[in-house]
Amino acid sequence: MTSLGRVWNLRGVKPVIKTIMKFDYTYLYKAVNPKTGESFDLTMPVINTNGMNKFLEEFKKYIRKREVILIMDNAPSHKSKYLKVPEGIEIEYLPPYSPQLNPVERVFQDIKKHFKNKVFDSLDKLEDKLFEVLNSLSNEYLKSLTFYPYIKEAFDMN
Repeated sequence: MTSLGRVWNLRGVKPVIKTIMKFDYTYLYKAVNPKTGESFDLTMPVINTNGMNKFLEEFKKYIRKREVILIMDNAPSHKSKYLKVPEGIEIEYLPPYSPQLNPVERVFQDIKKHFKNKVFDSLDKLEDKLFEVLNSLSNEYLKSLTFYPYIKEAFDMN
C-alpha cells in the first residue's frame, strides 16, 4: 500500500518516493463507543456482506448481552438483504452522502495519516503497523474523535 501525501521539499526539487505496483488488501472493520472510547476491531481480506456478517458475529461475542446501536453509512455491504444483524444490535443508517456524520470516519482519517508515503514489503508488515497504530489509540483519544455533538445531545436526552 502506498498512499501519497504532501511533503516538504526544496523548491524545484521533485521528491522521490518509493512505490510498489503490487496490490494486496486488508480491510479494517471498527466500532467505537463515542461515550467511552471503547472500541472493537476486525481486519478482513474482503469488504462485502460476508465480511460485514463476520464482523457483526464477532462484535456480538464481544458485547455479549449489551444492546448497542451501530451508526453506519449506506455502503452496499451495510444494507444488503443478506446482512445478518444479531439480536441486541440495532443499526441506524446515516443520510446518503454524509460520511462527515459518521463518527468512526474520523478514526479512519487519523489511522491513515500513519501510512502516508509509506511502502510495506508485505501485507503482514502493513498489518503489523496497523495493529501498532490501533493499539496506540487510547479510549480517551477515540472518545475525543467520535463524541460528536449530535451524539452527545442524544445521550443527554436519555
